[in-house]
Amino acid sequence: MKYALAAAVAASAIVFAVPASAATLIPRPTYKTAEATVASPWIVVHYTRTGPDHPRFMKDDNHNGVPNYIEKLAAAANKAWLWYAHNGFKGPLPDSAGPDAKLDIYVKALPPGVFGVTLPTTVAEGGSFIVIDNQLDMAHLAVHGSLQQTIAHELFHEFQLSYVPDGGIPHWAAEGSALAMQTYVYPQVVDAATFSYLDTWLNQPWRSLFDESGGCVHCYGGALFWRFLFGLGNHVVSEYFGRLYGYELAHRPILLGLQPLDEILQKRAHGSLYSAYTRFSYDIYRSGYKPAALYKLTASPSIATTRTRVVRGLSTHYIPIAMPAGAKGIGIGVAAGSGPNPEVKVVVGGPKGRVIEGVLRQKGKLQYFVSNFRNAKEREHVMLIVTSGRQIGTDYKVAYQSL
Repeated sequence: MKYALAAAVAASAIVFAVPASAATLIPRPTYKTAEATVASPWIVVHYTRTGPDHPRFMKDDNHNGVPNYIEKLAAAANKAWLWYAHNGFKGPLPDSAGPDAKLDIYVKALPPGVFGVTLPTTVAEGGSFIVIDNQLDMAHLAVHGSLQQTIAHELFHEFQLSYVPDGGIPHWAAEGSALAMQTYVYPQVVDAATFSYLDTWLNQPWRSLFDESGGCVHCYGGALFWRFLFGLGNHVVSEYFGRLYGYELAHRPILLGLQPLDEILQKRAHGSLYSAYTRFSYDIYRSGYKPAALYKLTASPSIATTRTRVVRGLSTHYIPIAMPAGAKGIGIGVAAGSGPNPEVKVVVGGPKGRVIEGVLRQKGKLQYFVSNFRNAKEREHVMLIVTSGRQIGTDYKVAYQSL
């Protein structure tokens, strides 16, 4: 079976294309050679021992006739299932195909660069199922995609689909949260593909978190934000998917999924999406992730002003400011253009350094930050962080000088 699917441009994906009719549903995979199965309490793994789809690694350490690859896959799925259930997520829906109602996972030779695919009920014959590539890395250092993290990723899509069976989850949220959860289930696995996604996001933090262009690669790197949300506690992430379920029942459009996320954050985390994304943007810098700078500034004793910039919705501009050697302090003003004020932080002394408190001037449209440096490190490391925690972006200008 060939998976020529739009979502298959990414290493691990959920298919969002909905067929025109039941006649076009994607059939369950078949094999050119004899099919074998391994069942566990929650899943059934389908594979073959010969032919083009057999696992690349056929070693069978315990001589029970089942390759290590298949046993590790089943064990990884069971561990992920238990982890998700323990953390408040609703289990996958039963299907009407395969040997029983358990979730079916098929091991197949997928196109190069595709590690796994999850097909929703609206796309798949007999209900949702998963396809996993037959040559992923089983080691904790994974170069060709981690078997453990890939199955944890695809299985999380199945948990997502228990809330929104038609696959109508915003793509950016589906992939970002799935990548985040796979790293929680298997934190000891170092997967080159996972780190590549995170680096892609860190290299362009000025793109909106919900920017799905370019195969939604930026969405996967948004896992950093979903890890932040999960770390807030109170089952924020599982409650978010529950809120999407409620939207579906009420026939309310989910759209980008930002309104339900804002609602659940206000309910469970005592803050809005705006405040959460602002804190996240600062935490990224403070944690030493080194997000890329959109532009850089060099201060002098004379006041300089930037051109008007636009910080997009749910995005961040990290702006380092170089200071002259003899500078005693710094003054920064950030003026809002049309629309609301951006959120602004000024940090001196590096990621673990001091946050300079600002004041509002000009009827609340100018945020002003002035401080003397306490040491040379503060002078050498000045970071301006400008964020929009809303769906829409906002215009701003920066005036700055050394003191």
